[in-house]
Amino acid sequence: MEAMQPGSEDILTLLATDLDCYYEQLVALYWRQLYVFVLRRARSPQDAEDIVQEAFVRAYLALQRYSAQRILCLKLRPWLYKVAWSVYCNYTGRSKSPPSMPLEGPARICSLSWKMLKRSSQKSSLSMLSKGASLRNW
Repeated sequence: MEAMQPGSEDILTLLATDLDCYYEQLVALYWRQLYVFVLRRARSPQDAEDIVQEAFVRAYLALQRYSAQRILCLKLRPWLYKVAWSVYCNYTGRSKSPPSMPLEGPARICSLSWKMLKRSSQKSSLSMLSKGASLRNW
């Protein structure tokens, strides 16, 4: 007879008794849901897979530190989504590289530098306005 895969209601009990033995079942139960959740935001299957994998690693490490009682009190699905969301936010924050300047010649670089300087100046002006400076002071 084949062993039944636990549902979300009893997976916590199993995890609280033996995390290492039942963790794969947790992953099997929630992988697809978290993957779809992250894929809708990341829009890249590879990024979504990386993020979900990292989320499950973090969840495992957190559960290792939790007492059995704390594991039993978890609202597992929302907790896993929160872990995945946190990993997604960290991933998107660090994966954005600073804008690079193409090396297409001095005129192009000068033009790009001027645009960046102008944009920086505009941001500075907006910052001054938000701090209460009036237009008459310019």
